[in-house]
Amino acid sequence: MSATPPKEAAKPAAKPAAKKPASSKPAKPKAAAKPAPAKDAAKPASAKKVAKKKTKHHAPRNYYIAKGVPRFSRGVMYHKKRMWAMKNRIPSVKPITQKVKSKSEEKPFQGGKRVVKQKKIPTRYELDRPAHPLNRRFKPKTAKLRKSIQPGQILILLAGRFKGKRVVFLKQLPSGLLLVTGPYLLNGVPLRRVNQAYVIATQTRLPQMDDVKISPKLNDEYFQKLKKSKKKSKTASRFFQGKGGVAKEDKTRKQRRQDHQEKIRELFKQKNAKKAAAEGAEGAKKAEGAAKKADDKGAKKAGKPKKSIYVETQRRVDQVVLRRVRRVPVVYQYLRSKFSLRNGQFPHLMQF
Repeated sequence: MSATPPKEAAKPAAKPAAKKPASSKPAKPKAAAKPAPAKDAAKPASAKKVAKKKTKHHAPRNYYIAKGVPRFSRGVMYHKKRMWAMKNRIPSVKPITQKVKSKSEEKPFQGGKRVVKQKKIPTRYELDRPAHPLNRRFKPKTAKLRKSIQPGQILILLAGRFKGKRVVFLKQLPSGLLLVTGPYLLNGVPLRRVNQAYVIATQTRLPQMDDVKISPKLNDEYFQKLKKSKKKSKTASRFFQGKGGVAKEDKTRKQRRQDHQEKIRELFKQKNAKKAAAEGAEGAKKAEGAAKKADDKGAKKAGKPKKSIYVETQRRVDQVVLRRVRRVPVVYQYLRSKFSLRNGQFPHLMQF
């Protein structure tokens, strides 16, 4: 028997490919392929784009410190901008394309519109602006006097040249300051004006000071300094005032007075000499004696200084105050002593 070949194992049949479910979105059409541009093809001159350079703008050379106040003046900016180099250059005239801004503009106002002028920053400003007076309705009034301060009250000064001294209050001046006195003979405090803020009022008071009438001349004008007259500089016309272009000697008031007195004496001597010649030798001797006496009297009067008005008023006020001081035995020594604090003494716990 002939041998039969063995049967080959049957291969499994290939599975059909699984189909994808059809999407609801419509398929996008494929873009047509662009033809590649030829590298060697030359572009036309009109199609070329000129690349613009980006210019960097620097910060402004001048700037405003405040409204209308630039940092640099016009003269400085003239050199900074090199205007001196462009002064003789002929400028190229360009046509004006920008619209000229109007000096006024419309703005909404209460449902409508209104024309408002634009504020223009001034090109120039005044360095010395004129001072405008302020509308002040305030009128200064005299300060109200404290109830504890009455005429004849003894006060303690807390500030100034005479701080610590005890003084007598006389009256309140129109300016609101207090008029006080030492008296000057007791503690060396003259008639002065004091602010009542720098004063301690004590309970001690001189008797019968309400009856004293102080003169109205003792006011604020009494304490003002006298204005000194300024010496005028000598001009050419004033310098050559003497005869023949010679300047006069600058004499003091005292020297001029003495010269005047000497001239008068000489005139009297001449008159007396004429009389003496007529009357004889005896009359001449009497005339000389009279002239000597007149000279002596004039010298004495010239040597005595006149009493100042301030000294006289101080003396009169002190006489009135000292009469009241001597009536109270302790007050005389009380005014002469000086107020001071020591350890453990507190003024807010004291009764003055």
